[in-house]
Amino acid sequence: MIESLNYSLFPTDEFLTFGTGAYSIAQRAVSNQESFNPYLGKVKSNLDALQAAMTRETKDPKTKLLAEADSWLDSSFLAFRSYTEACSNRRKAGWPEAAQTLLAVIRKHGWDAASKGYKAELAAISNIISQIRTQHLALLTLLNALDWFEEMEADWTEMKARFEQKVEEKPKGLPTIAETRKGLTAALKDLFAYVTIINKGTPSDVLAALEVSINDLIVTSLATVKAAGTRTDNQKTDEKGEKTDQ
Repeated sequence: MIESLNYSLFPTDEFLTFGTGAYSIAQRAVSNQESFNPYLGKVKSNLDALQAAMTRETKDPKTKLLAEADSWLDSSFLAFRSYTEACSNRRKAGWPEAAQTLLAVIRKHGWDAASKGYKAELAAISNIISQIRTQHLALLTLLNALDWFEEMEADWTEMKARFEQKVEEKPKGLPTIAETRKGLTAALKDLFAYVTIINKGTPSDVLAALEVSINDLIVTSLATVKAAGTRTDNQKTDEKGEKTDQ
Protein backbone atom coordinates (compact mmCIF):
# COMPACT_ATOMS: atom_id res chain seq x y z
CA MET A 1 0.00 0.00 0.00
CA ILE A 2 1.27 3.45 -0.90
CA GLU A 3 1.20 5.82 2.05
CA SER A 4 -1.11 8.86 2.02
CA LEU A 5 0.61 12.17 1.44
CA ASN A 6 -0.15 15.85 2.04
CA TYR A 7 0.96 17.26 -1.31
CA SER A 8 0.57 20.84 -0.16
CA LEU A 9 3.68 20.44 2.00
CA PHE A 10 5.86 20.57 -1.10
CA PRO A 11 7.16 23.88 -2.46
CA THR A 12 6.50 23.85 -6.19
CA ASP A 13 10.05 23.03 -7.26
CA GLU A 14 10.23 20.15 -4.78
CA PHE A 15 6.81 18.96 -5.90
CA LEU A 16 8.01 18.86 -9.51
CA THR A 17 11.06 16.87 -8.40
CA PHE A 18 8.90 14.46 -6.42
CA GLY A 19 6.45 14.00 -9.27
CA THR A 20 9.26 13.40 -11.75
CA GLY A 21 10.81 10.83 -9.42
CA ALA A 22 7.53 9.02 -8.88
CA TYR A 23 6.84 8.95 -12.62
CA SER A 24 10.31 7.58 -13.40
CA ILE A 25 10.00 4.83 -10.79
CA ALA A 26 6.54 3.80 -11.99
CA GLN A 27 7.42 4.07 -15.67
CA ARG A 28 10.37 1.71 -15.28
CA ALA A 29 8.28 -0.77 -13.31
CA VAL A 30 5.00 -0.99 -15.19
CA SER A 31 5.29 0.69 -18.59
CA ASN A 32 5.01 -2.77 -20.18
CA GLN A 33 1.61 -3.27 -18.52
CA GLU A 34 -0.94 -1.56 -20.75
CA SER A 35 -3.51 -0.90 -18.03
CA PHE A 36 -1.06 1.50 -16.36
CA ASN A 37 -0.36 3.57 -19.47
CA PRO A 38 -3.31 5.99 -19.09
CA TYR A 39 -2.24 6.76 -15.53
CA LEU A 40 1.41 7.22 -16.50
CA GLY A 41 0.38 9.40 -19.43
CA LYS A 42 -1.74 11.61 -17.20
CA VAL A 43 1.14 12.10 -14.77
CA LYS A 44 3.57 12.91 -17.60
CA SER A 45 1.27 15.47 -19.24
CA ASN A 46 0.68 17.20 -15.90
CA LEU A 47 4.42 17.22 -15.14
CA ASP A 48 4.99 18.95 -18.48
CA ALA A 49 2.21 21.45 -17.76
CA LEU A 50 3.64 22.32 -14.34
CA GLN A 51 7.15 22.72 -15.77
CA ALA A 52 5.80 25.04 -18.47
CA ALA A 53 3.87 27.13 -15.95
CA MET A 54 6.93 27.45 -13.71
CA THR A 55 9.11 28.51 -16.65
CA ARG A 56 6.53 31.03 -17.82
CA GLU A 57 5.95 32.58 -14.41
CA THR A 58 9.65 32.70 -13.58
CA LYS A 59 10.17 34.96 -16.59
CA ASP A 60 7.38 37.29 -15.44
CA PRO A 61 8.96 40.25 -13.57
CA LYS A 62 5.87 40.48 -11.37
CA THR A 63 6.70 37.03 -10.01
CA LYS A 64 9.91 38.41 -8.54
CA LEU A 65 8.10 41.44 -7.09
CA LEU A 66 5.48 39.21 -5.50
CA ALA A 67 8.13 36.91 -4.04
CA GLU A 68 9.89 39.96 -2.60
CA ALA A 69 6.68 41.14 -0.95
CA ASP A 70 6.03 37.64 0.36
CA SER A 71 9.49 37.58 1.95
CA TRP A 72 8.81 40.90 3.68
CA LEU A 73 5.48 39.66 4.99
CA ASP A 74 6.96 36.36 6.16
CA SER A 75 9.62 38.22 8.11
CA SER A 76 7.32 40.78 9.70
CA PHE A 77 4.69 38.18 10.60
CA LEU A 78 7.29 35.93 12.22
CA ALA A 79 8.86 38.92 13.98
CA PHE A 80 5.49 39.98 15.42
CA ARG A 81 4.68 36.44 16.46
CA SER A 82 8.09 35.93 18.05
CA TYR A 83 7.97 39.25 19.90
CA THR A 84 4.55 38.34 21.26
CA GLU A 85 5.87 34.96 22.38
CA ALA A 86 8.72 36.72 24.16
CA CYS A 87 6.26 39.03 25.90
CA SER A 88 4.37 36.02 27.22
CA ASN A 89 7.44 35.16 29.29
CA ARG A 90 7.83 38.59 30.86
CA ARG A 91 6.98 39.15 34.52
CA LYS A 92 5.52 42.62 34.02
CA ALA A 93 1.98 42.96 35.31
CA GLY A 94 -0.56 41.97 32.65
CA TRP A 95 2.02 41.15 30.00
CA PRO A 96 1.77 37.33 29.96
CA GLU A 97 -2.03 37.44 29.83
CA ALA A 98 -2.06 40.08 27.07
CA ALA A 99 0.48 38.17 25.01
CA GLN A 100 -1.38 34.89 25.37
CA THR A 101 -4.55 36.56 24.11
CA LEU A 102 -2.75 37.73 20.98
CA LEU A 103 -1.07 34.36 20.49
CA ALA A 104 -4.47 32.68 20.69
CA VAL A 105 -5.63 34.84 17.78
CA ILE A 106 -2.58 33.85 15.75
CA ARG A 107 -3.09 30.17 16.52
CA LYS A 108 -6.77 30.41 15.59
CA HIS A 109 -6.18 31.90 12.15
CA GLY A 110 -2.77 30.64 11.09
CA TRP A 111 0.25 30.00 13.28
CA ASP A 112 2.03 28.67 10.18
CA ALA A 113 0.80 31.44 7.87
CA ALA A 114 4.32 32.15 6.59
CA SER A 115 4.57 28.63 5.17
CA LYS A 116 1.29 28.78 3.25
CA GLY A 117 0.73 29.64 -0.40
CA TYR A 118 0.21 33.28 -1.29
CA LYS A 119 -3.59 33.28 -1.24
CA ALA A 120 -3.87 31.25 1.97
CA GLU A 121 -1.19 33.33 3.68
CA LEU A 122 -2.93 36.60 2.79
CA ALA A 123 -6.24 35.25 4.08
CA ALA A 124 -4.79 33.98 7.37
CA ILE A 125 -2.88 37.16 8.16
CA SER A 126 -5.86 39.29 7.13
CA ASN A 127 -7.95 37.52 9.76
CA ILE A 128 -5.23 37.96 12.38
CA ILE A 129 -4.89 41.67 11.63
CA SER A 130 -8.63 42.23 11.59
CA GLN A 131 -9.35 40.52 14.91
CA ILE A 132 -6.44 42.14 16.73
CA ARG A 133 -7.15 45.61 15.37
CA THR A 134 -10.85 45.47 16.20
CA GLN A 135 -10.69 43.64 19.54
CA HIS A 136 -7.22 43.84 21.06
CA LEU A 137 -5.60 47.11 20.02
CA ALA A 138 -5.08 48.10 23.65
CA LEU A 139 -3.03 44.96 24.22
CA LEU A 140 -0.60 46.02 21.50
CA THR A 141 -0.07 49.32 23.28
CA LEU A 142 0.43 47.58 26.61
CA LEU A 143 3.10 45.30 25.13
CA ASN A 144 4.78 48.03 23.08
CA ALA A 145 3.97 45.83 20.09
CA LEU A 146 2.17 48.35 17.90
CA ASP A 147 5.21 49.00 15.70
CA TRP A 148 5.68 45.27 15.08
CA PHE A 149 2.00 44.92 14.24
CA GLU A 150 1.88 47.91 11.90
CA GLU A 151 4.95 46.72 10.03
CA MET A 152 3.22 43.38 9.43
CA GLU A 153 0.05 45.20 8.40
CA ALA A 154 1.93 47.38 5.90
CA ASP A 155 3.69 44.35 4.42
CA TRP A 156 0.36 42.56 4.12
CA THR A 157 -1.12 45.52 2.24
CA GLU A 158 1.82 45.61 -0.17
CA MET A 159 1.73 41.88 -0.82
CA LYS A 160 -2.02 41.92 -1.38
CA ALA A 161 -1.65 44.70 -3.96
CA ARG A 162 1.09 42.86 -5.83
CA PHE A 163 -0.80 39.56 -5.67
CA GLU A 164 -3.98 41.10 -7.06
CA GLN A 165 -2.07 42.84 -9.84
CA LYS A 166 -0.42 39.60 -10.88
CA VAL A 167 -3.71 37.73 -10.85
CA GLU A 168 -5.41 40.43 -12.93
CA GLU A 169 -2.67 40.36 -15.54
CA LYS A 170 -2.47 36.58 -15.82
CA PRO A 171 -2.21 35.56 -19.50
CA LYS A 172 -5.60 34.32 -20.62
CA GLY A 173 -5.86 30.67 -21.54
CA LEU A 174 -2.58 29.68 -19.91
CA PRO A 175 -2.75 27.54 -16.77
CA THR A 176 -1.13 28.88 -13.62
CA ILE A 177 1.23 27.05 -11.30
CA ALA A 178 -1.64 26.60 -8.84
CA GLU A 179 -3.85 25.05 -11.52
CA THR A 180 -1.15 22.71 -12.82
CA ARG A 181 -0.23 21.66 -9.28
CA LYS A 182 -3.83 20.54 -8.80
CA GLY A 183 -3.67 18.55 -12.02
CA LEU A 184 -0.44 16.82 -11.07
CA THR A 185 -1.71 16.10 -7.56
CA ALA A 186 -4.82 14.43 -8.98
CA ALA A 187 -2.77 12.43 -11.49
CA LEU A 188 -0.35 11.15 -8.84
CA LYS A 189 -3.20 10.22 -6.51
CA ASP A 190 -4.89 8.28 -9.31
CA LEU A 191 -1.67 6.45 -10.20
CA PHE A 192 -0.86 5.55 -6.60
CA ALA A 193 -4.43 4.39 -5.94
CA TYR A 194 -4.39 2.21 -9.05
CA VAL A 195 -1.10 0.59 -8.06
CA THR A 196 -2.51 -0.18 -4.62
CA ILE A 197 -5.78 -1.57 -5.96
CA ILE A 198 -4.16 -3.81 -8.58
CA ASN A 199 -1.54 -5.13 -6.16
CA LYS A 200 -4.24 -5.87 -3.61
CA GLY A 201 -6.40 -7.74 -6.13
CA THR A 202 -3.57 -9.46 -8.00
CA PRO A 203 -0.42 -9.32 -5.86
CA SER A 204 2.91 -9.31 -7.66
CA ASP A 205 6.54 -8.83 -6.73
CA VAL A 206 6.83 -5.99 -9.26
CA LEU A 207 3.98 -3.99 -7.76
CA ALA A 208 5.07 -4.74 -4.19
CA ALA A 209 8.54 -3.43 -5.03
CA LEU A 210 6.98 -0.39 -6.72
CA GLU A 211 4.97 0.40 -3.59
CA VAL A 212 8.12 0.16 -1.47
CA SER A 213 10.05 2.42 -3.87
CA ILE A 214 7.35 5.08 -3.94
CA ASN A 215 6.96 4.98 -0.16
CA ASP A 216 10.73 5.43 0.16
CA LEU A 217 10.55 8.39 -2.23
CA ILE A 218 7.78 9.94 -0.14
CA VAL A 219 9.85 9.63 3.05
CA THR A 220 13.04 11.04 1.54
CA SER A 221 11.22 13.84 -0.30
CA LEU A 222 9.40 15.00 2.82
CA ALA A 223 12.67 14.89 4.76
CA THR A 224 14.24 17.16 2.12
CA VAL A 225 11.32 19.57 2.36
CA LYS A 226 11.54 19.72 6.15
CA ALA A 227 15.32 20.22 6.03
CA ALA A 228 14.91 23.05 3.53
CA GLY A 229 12.30 24.64 5.78
CA THR A 230 14.66 24.47 8.74
CA ARG A 231 17.46 26.07 6.74
CA THR A 232 15.12 28.87 5.65
CA ASP A 233 14.00 29.48 9.21
CA ASN A 234 17.60 29.57 10.43
CA GLN A 235 18.48 32.04 7.70
CA LYS A 236 15.59 34.29 8.74
CA THR A 237 16.76 34.04 12.34
CA ASP A 238 20.25 35.17 11.31
CA GLU A 239 18.95 38.00 9.16
CA LYS A 240 16.21 39.32 11.44
CA GLY A 241 17.38 38.26 14.90
CA GLU A 242 13.93 36.79 15.51
CA LYS A 243 12.66 33.33 16.31
CA THR A 244 10.94 31.68 13.38
CA ASP A 245 8.89 28.58 12.98
CA GLN A 246 7.59 25.99 11.07
